[in-house]
Amino acid sequence: MDGPDLIAFRRDEKGAVTDLLASPVTLEQRVTGFANKKLILPLIGGSLALLIATVVLWPVAALIRKRYARPLPLTAGDRFLFRLSRIVCILEIGSVGLVALPLSRIDTNISYIGDGLNPWLTAAHIAGWLAAGGLSVLAIAALRFWKTPDLGWWPRVHATLLLLASVAFISFSWYGHLLTPSLKF
Repeated sequence: MDGPDLIAFRRDEKGAVTDLLASPVTLEQRVTGFANKKLILPLIGGSLALLIATVVLWPVAALIRKRYARPLPLTAGDRFLFRLSRIVCILEIGSVGLVALPLSRIDTNISYIGDGLNPWLTAAHIAGWLAAGGLSVLAIAALRFWKTPDLGWWPRVHATLLLLASVAFISFSWYGHLLTPSLKF
């Protein structure tokens, strides 16, 4: 207001604003569908919350099962899938942490804006690709848990929710170009 800068809006044939032209080098466009933050933020936030809760409560659940002598009625192979699914959750959380940690430190180390971020992004790519490969583990675990006769409803639903949360998280990472072999976004 009362400054030298100007902005312009582009409208579609119905008169709705579709673009904001505020500078000569950027074009701001309205997003719809799956790119809308009203859908993405709750979906990814909820997925990340489920993954973190799973990892944090994993030892707590083990202690409770041990205290009350109620082990999971799983075969050795299913127990391996159970543990491997938790490792996939750790990889997904780690891929977020490997990007968020250096970005949170930009105010103390300006090199994170440039090439200082590259080792962190490389590690995040590796963790992300390992987590993406772990989707098959989560799918197999969910299927196996639904077929296990003596297993309660919660481990079955939880395994399915982990699979869905991981699919949403990996899809977002892929769509956001965080799972590329290159550091160029």
